[in-house]
This record gives sequence, C-alpha cells and structure tokens, in this order.
Amino acid sequence: MENLQQNTENGRNTRIDFPPGQNPSLYASNALPPNSSNSNNNGFSSNPVYQPWYGFSNFDPLTWNQAAQRPKLPPLHITKFGGQFKDWNSFIELFNHIIHNDPRLCDTERFQYLLSYLESEARRIVSHLTPTGDHYQSALNILKNRYENRRETTFQYVNMLLDAVKIEHRNAHHVINLHDSISVALAGLNSLKYRTDTWGPMIIGICIRKLDAESLRFFEETLANPSEVPTINQLLNFLRKRHQILTTLKQ
Repeated sequence: MENLQQNTENGRNTRIDFPPGQNPSLYASNALPPNSSNSNNNGFSSNPVYQPWYGFSNFDPLTWNQAAQRPKLPPLHITKFGGQFKDWNSFIELFNHIIHNDPRLCDTERFQYLLSYLESEARRIVSHLTPTGDHYQSALNILKNRYENRRETTFQYVNMLLDAVKIEHRNAHHVINLHDSISVALAGLNSLKYRTDTWGPMIIGICIRKLDAESLRFFEETLANPSEVPTINQLLNFLRKRHQILTTLKQ
C-alpha cells in the first residue's frame, strides 16, 4: 500500500491506492482521533488530504459536526390498503418507494411485504396467488387493474360531499367533519386534475344544506355582500371558527 503524502512545494495532494477490500476511511488522516500528531484541536488534520468520501478539500469540522448531529428521521410506515379507490394512489406510491424499488429485495420478499399491507377486499382479490416471486408482478397487475380507476375514485370524492352528515344543533363533531369532508374531497379531485376552482357555487349549494338552522344564520351574518355567492374558503373558515366556539362552550 502506498502512503498518503503531501507535496509541500506546490501544495497539491498525492492520491493513494488502497488494498482491495480495505476501508479507505481507515487510512484517511483527517479521520485521526483528537490529539494525534497530525490533528488540530478540533480532532481533524490541518493538512488538506484526499478523503475517499468527499475528495480533496480543507474539510470544515463545523459542517461535519452539524451533519453528524442531524436528527435521525423516523422510518416511514405504510398504511394498510383495504380497497378504497381514493386511498390507492397514496398507498402504491409509498409502497413503490419503500418496497418495490428497493434493490436489496427479491420478488418473493416484495410479495410478502405486499400481502402484509393488504386487508379486506384488496387482500381477497390476490389471495388465490401462491406467494412466490413468480406471482409478485401478477398480484401488482391485479391490484392496479382493479384500483387504478379514475371514475370510481372521482365518485368516491364526490360522494364525500353528497353523503356528509347534516349538522345537528351545536354539534362540534359534525361541524368539523363537514369541514374535513370538503377539504379532503376537493384535494382529491384536484389530484385527479379537475379544475375545482370553478366549482364554488355547486360546492356551496351542496354544503350549506348540511348546516343546521343556527349555523346557517351565523354563516349568513358573516357575509359582507349577501347578494354574492360565498366562496369555498369563506365556508371553510366559518366551519373552523364555529367548531372552535362550540368546543370552547363545552369546556
């Protein structure tokens, strides 16, 4: 093995060749412990040396320490998929990212992971397949053919608005549920590339019928111009404030 040397005449660094199978970091002088002969007070070499993991540089210990102290993010968790069309896109995107695209896994392992994240109807439609690597792609195709359905997904979001529970008198839970149904339905329809920004009058017409008499009166009182159609944001803001007031009164 050649030694790592610094050319003091021109300030350049000499690259070294490491023996096969050896960890280059073992030979990097910037990895020397504090108080070693070639290290400064920070525990890093004062010489700009070749580091296999980031090349030639005068490495900044502060930057290194900040990176090392970065908090470890918690692992991503895949929510089980039970056959709701509106949940398919988020499920398969996360599954592909964590499991399907992992080069360390074989198809047999991927199939076992896939089965562990399925339940109810989604699990049933692939249950006839033997859980082997040869059947993994077939299982994915069955699920995609079943749940990559724009029409069904669209109607699930629309029905969230149509089937929202009518608010009972001063029921905070019903108020926030209506707010969330509107938000989730519109976000889902937007993700399907519908131009929901032009749907205001229709959405308002459907949703104000879900208000109880007192809530409807208070909502009308918030409108500066009663002859103009309220916006969706005005309704959502009202529902959030109404929920907060009712929750506070209960306390």
